[in-house]
Amino acid sequence: GVVKRRNQTLVEAARTMLIFSRALLFLWAEAIARMEAIRIFLVYDAHKSFAVFQMDVKTAFLHGSLKEDAYACQPEGFIDADHPSHVYKLKKALY
Repeated sequence: GVVKRRNQTLVEAARTMLIFSRALLFLWAEAIARMEAIRIFLVYDAHKSFAVFQMDVKTAFLHGSLKEDAYACQPEGFIDADHPSHVYKLKKALY
């Protein structure tokens, strides 16, 4: 379809926001976004001349430094026989 920028009626604006809201719901309600939600999101961004950025959140989280001391129990099956009651001080965040 054709996108009108300046002559958009109130009904068209409301419909655009409804579609955009549904796209956001799809994007955040699922672990992996469906292609239709991504397309709607990108079309709306292009329509409003928004900048879109992408980042790998999981990698940023995994390689981030800890701001506080954190400790973890020894996992079952990997308990040190010499020190079964010891805990591990974490150097990086656990996912």
